[in-house]
Parts: sequence; structure tokens; C-alpha cells
Amino acid sequence: MTSIIALIVANIIWGAGAPIFKYSLTDIPTFMLAFIRFFFAGLLFLPLILKRFPKKINASTVWHIVIGAFWGITINIACFFLGLTLAPSINSTVIASLGPVLLYFLSVKMLKEKPKRALLSGIGIAFLGVLIITVAPTLFSSYAAEKSNNSTINNVMIGNLCFILATVGAVLMSIENKKIIKKIDCFALTGIQFIVGSLFFIPFVFMELESFSISALTYKS
Repeated sequence: MTSIIALIVANIIWGAGAPIFKYSLTDIPTFMLAFIRFFFAGLLFLPLILKRFPKKINASTVWHIVIGAFWGITINIACFFLGLTLAPSINSTVIASLGPVLLYFLSVKMLKEKPKRALLSGIGIAFLGVLIITVAPTLFSSYAAEKSNNSTINNVMIGNLCFILATVGAVLMSIENKKIIKKIDCFALTGIQFIVGSLFFIPFVFMELESFSISALTYKS
């Protein structure tokens, strides 16, 4: 029950975060916001990392930590933020419901967990909803064109695809972390993956700095 409550709280927080991030992204470049958001959050975890992180870990565990950080922070957040710049933030929450679908099948395939038929009906409904939201801009483009233009419709479609990739990244992170979560304290793992995942943003941050000035920041960011 505790784990279920924790997952519910996490999803409530993350759902509330989408419109806040979208608001910030009107004022600050995508990868810069992603780096600041997760690198400095990782530093807040530093005392717990130093205290709880295992003194000896094998190469396989390190690999799972890095790959989990790459999928869950770098790919997930990069695609999520890019999607927010192109599509409505509410789409991200709806499309994220694809996560349980992917997680269910990957858990059975990769983690050898026992399949549960009772979940399949709910998963099917979630998948159908995601499919409708994702392709709606194309299916109803003739109607939307009356109020918008084709470039806007295409941007929403690309944004939705970014949200799907972000969801895939989050699911793959869960798969990787499931393999090592019993070996490493969850707070230490979270903090170290925040830092490691954010480091992959640095090359893109330097690219954004070429056309960005701190003086352009406002109260939004």
C-alpha cells in the first residue's frame, strides 16, 4: 500500500509540473532548463548520496545506473520539454498513460514478472486514449485548419510524438532501476541519476548559449 501511495503522489506532483514547466519554457531554452532543474536537484540529494550510496558496487550496477539515468532523465526530460514547447501540456498527461501499457509488457518480457489478465482491459482503454490523442491533429486537420495553420498542426503532432518518446524513456528507466533498487538506497539512486542524467545536457546547453542572454530572463523562468 505504501508503494502505491508513493506512486500516486509522484504522479500528482508530476502532473502539476507539466503546466509549470511549459510556462517556464516560454522564457528559458529547453536544455538549459532541463540541466538546471536536475543538476541542482541532484546536488540537494548529495548528503544522502554520500551517506547511503554503497562504497563497493560492481560494473553491472554502475551500468544500470548510467543507462537508467540516460533513459529516465536525459531522454525522458529532453523529449518531455521539447513536447511542451510544441503541444498542449495536458497532452503530456494523457499520453503518459501509455506508460503502464509499456511497463506491463516490458516487465513480463524483461523482468519475467507474472502477467495479470485483470489489467489488460484497463491497459487497452489507456492505449486507445493515447492513440486518439496522438493522431487527432492529423485526423481532424481539416477542422483545425479553420482556426490554425498546418505548421501548428504539425508541431502538435511532433510534440505528441515527443511525449511518447518521453514515456518510453521513463518506462525504460523503471525497468533498469528495478534490477538494482534492492542494492542501492532509493534516495541515493535518485540523486546520482539526477546528476548523471543532467550531464548529457551540457553540450546542448552550450549550443543554446550562443543565441541566449541571461538578461532575457523574466519572472517566468
